[in-house]
Amino acid sequence: MGHARALQAGKRVLLRRPVVKDEAEFLALLRASKTFLRPWEPRPPPGLKPDSPERFRRMLRARRDDRHEKLLICRREDGAIVGYMGINEIIMGPFQSAFLGYWTGAPHVRRGYMTEALQLALRHAFRTLKLHRVEANIIPRNKASKALVKRAGFTREGLSRRYLKIAGRWQDNERWVLLREDWKPRRAT
Repeated sequence: MGHARALQAGKRVLLRRPVVKDEAEFLALLRASKTFLRPWEPRPPPGLKPDSPERFRRMLRARRDDRHEKLLICRREDGAIVGYMGINEIIMGPFQSAFLGYWTGAPHVRRGYMTEALQLALRHAFRTLKLHRVEANIIPRNKASKALVKRAGFTREGLSRRYLKIAGRWQDNERWVLLREDWKPRRAT
């Protein structure tokens, strides 16, 4: 609760970098969400459990380096962790692009937290990180995730066959993209 300074704050949620004190709460949320997230999440490398302390420590090590921005989605009213947002594989220079990864913990779905968190992440990506392009790759049957990015103004660019290994098998992903010039900042509500 309030362990670190918010990078972006909205009406109901804020985005902040994880800190060591978040480990128990983050892992408890992953455990409570295991079944819910299984169809959408890549499996960890062999020998690494999805809800292991080592997974959390790896996230801490990469929480902000030149290529990754790892963020916790926290409820403003009490600081509780409700999900995760990653701005990954940040490439600057002439590309100025990154990939989004995100999830909401099972106890917090369908409350609008991710809609607001995505707006905050886009503000951070375009204004703070100065990116030009943000891409989300989504399994075609993930209707909730596709609805989320559509609401935020993303455009479907195409289908990448057998793109990511999710839930133990190679799966097609739709490529959804938002360019800085197409982004319309919305109130994160």
